[in-house]
Amino acid sequence: MTNVLEIGVEQLRGVWAERQGLAEPLAGGVSGVVGRCGWMNSAGSSVPYVALRARIPGCTRSDVDLEVFESESIIEAFAVRACTMLLPREDLPLALASAHRALAPHFEKVYQTCPVTERDVKVLSEVLVRVLQEEALTLEAIRDSVPQQLVRSLGNPGKQLGESTTLSFALRNLRVDGVVQRVPADRRLDSDRFTFKLLPHDIAQEVAQLRGDETLVKELCRRFFRWASPATIKEFAWWAGTNQKEAQKAMKALRLAQAKVREWSETVWFFEDDTAKLRKPPHLKPDAITLLPVRDNYLYFRRGLAVFVRPEDQGAEVLDWRGRPARIAEMENIHNNAIVAGGRLVGVWEYDPEEEEIVWKTFNGVPVFLQRILAAKIEELENFVRNQLGDVQFYGMDTGLKRRQRIARLRSGGSLSH
Repeated sequence: MTNVLEIGVEQLRGVWAERQGLAEPLAGGVSGVVGRCGWMNSAGSSVPYVALRARIPGCTRSDVDLEVFESESIIEAFAVRACTMLLPREDLPLALASAHRALAPHFEKVYQTCPVTERDVKVLSEVLVRVLQEEALTLEAIRDSVPQQLVRSLGNPGKQLGESTTLSFALRNLRVDGVVQRVPADRRLDSDRFTFKLLPHDIAQEVAQLRGDETLVKELCRRFFRWASPATIKEFAWWAGTNQKEAQKAMKALRLAQAKVREWSETVWFFEDDTAKLRKPPHLKPDAITLLPVRDNYLYFRRGLAVFVRPEDQGAEVLDWRGRPARIAEMENIHNNAIVAGGRLVGVWEYDPEEEEIVWKTFNGVPVFLQRILAAKIEELENFVRNQLGDVQFYGMDTGLKRRQRIARLRSGGSLSH
């Protein structure tokens, strides 16, 4: 390819931060920010509340809950890689169709190894739709309303696949089909109690249409590169849950342009109408500090943390997804809430629910004036969590040993760098 654009790493981070609303606060309210910054990981966690507050100063829990549970302009549902995400309502059919791609092998394995047939699930699903016609119901209420002979254990094979009964399996199918929606019972995203309700009929029709549409990956590609570019083929393929050959095909169909990044070995891609933005010098202020939750799009869209960390901090160690110390430069992503300054990853934080406070650590070399700004940011977020959330969990059951290990590591003396 001729005339390949060349940009620097600082410029790259600057564009990423601007896209993600970390350079300047974003307008458009909660739904506008979700639409602009991309589908947000949720899965019974506090992640969306903290992620949205990082982009909308002063954003409250009720601001988010209002758009999720009242206006329903954004919705929580299965999405890419079968992850539960918060997304604009208009993207729901696309998200569910992509989730079906991810879950199809799982469904097939259940049918192959468990005592259940597709006809069993079809019959039970029809009953479930009738049961939910009048109102949303909890799983317990649904179980009481369904003929007992239709609800059977799937035995050890089912347990190993995360499917305990024909009821839970049928509900998962209905959710992916766009027939049923799971909603937090107490109307907050970090809940572990749910009700189930029917979605409008047209959602299931759109999902079915998109499943067999060869443009599905192309539409995922279009959104990803608006949220995350410049990005690599590997990053898009991972996010969309597809292979690199299929990813390249979609990228070619959208006529994405290519760029080389100085000081980085990767080739990145972007929409040509972003060329002028990429040619501008980065304008991130070094004292622009943001506290991000785990799996926040700014870091989580990427496949590798080295590009975010100063050379002298490459050897810093944090706990990986298995709770083991690992060098940050060698990790694809971080299993901590993150401290970002001027687009760089400079430290990590956790919320200790027992002490009702944030514990945190930075890498070596963070200037004193930044430490003061960071301390003020920590106090502000701490008050928000204490008064409005109660906790900051990675996922619904984030209360065990690994959580305590993360907190204890940050409470120990010294910095993260060696």
